[in-house]
Amino acid sequence: MQNQLFLFLKKFKVIIIFILVILKHGICFPQKQIVIIGVTHTSISKFNSDSLYNTISQFEPTAIYTERNKSEKLSIKMQLGLLFGFAHYNLERSTILKYIKHNKNVCEFPFDIKFQNRSRYKLKKNKAEFEGWETINQMLNNREFSVIDSTSIKKYLDKSQFVQRQIFDSTLYNFNQIPISDSIELCINILYSDIISIIERYPKLDHFHKFLKTESTFWHFRNTEIAKNIIQEIQTSKNKKILIVTGLFHVYFIRKALLNHKFDSNVELINVNQYNRYKQP
Repeated sequence: MQNQLFLFLKKFKVIIIFILVILKHGICFPQKQIVIIGVTHTSISKFNSDSLYNTISQFEPTAIYTERNKSEKLSIKMQLGLLFGFAHYNLERSTILKYIKHNKNVCEFPFDIKFQNRSRYKLKKNKAEFEGWETINQMLNNREFSVIDSTSIKKYLDKSQFVQRQIFDSTLYNFNQIPISDSIELCINILYSDIISIIERYPKLDHFHKFLKTESTFWHFRNTEIAKNIIQEIQTSKNKKILIVTGLFHVYFIRKALLNHKFDSNVELINVNQYNRYKQP
């Protein structure tokens, strides 16, 4: 009897080892499937609430991770605006709320950091950027930059505008492809390194330089916290199909963080164009 058992184990040794490895590490099928969708927050030529809703529906998530903070409260002005119809949620928020309303088993996880006043921050940021780039354009026209600095700034502006045109002229599927995400990352890295170094040399841009330095630090901090919050939730969540909806410029940072993290469970990061492969018949 022992000889027969020994012969059996010897004959099927490879198969038995393979099964044991599968049972130990769960490598037969991914335990969690994750998709990241970058959005533009507002409608553009080929992207709107309907296209986002349809994309979410194709993946059929059990959880949606959203770019907001659970402890942030709506201002009284916003609450009154929603009540009387003169204010609205941004594109992804209204679309996600609509989807969850129609699919009550889907849960939401807000992953962003807390802002003291998110609207005020955006207004201040937009004002500083407008005034800063307006001054830079005036200096370019007046040839106040050195030839090398002027060339570097123009190259950055050309690259940034090219990326913006790509996004504006694309569908959600297209502007979520990795080449565009890589281009966004490149532009951000140039802005927060080369451009900051250039404008530091010009006193007229001192205010803009200080703003960009502060914004660079905050950008890295915010993305790091966002990625950390998402990873922690994925680790503890029992949801198997997770959809992360975030601003398009955050996608590259989140994707890298997820790919570099060693999850306890088997996690598969799915590209947006792979939806149909996972859609149930």
